[in-house]
Amino acid sequence: PEDIMVSSEKSEGTVEVIVSMTESAGSFNWVDFTWNGVIMKGTAKTDAEFLAGGTAYMHFSQEKTIPFDTASGARL
Repeated sequence: PEDIMVSSEKSEGTVEVIVSMTESAGSFNWVDFTWNGVIMKGTAKTDAEFLAGGTAYMHFSQEKTIPFDTASGARL
């Protein structure tokens, strides 16, 4: 989750998500959200404001992504 960034502002390469909740972690906030029916967690800056049920935008680094085959579960 620390490699998934969540923002209240849309920018190039972001994906729209629905916020469930936020939790302060000191120097950043944890953000729980739903994307395509999947509950996920990411981080946001402390000055970002989100409302539960509201829209946010996530971005993650392709270099940090590990894809899996949905049928077999095998790492690709």
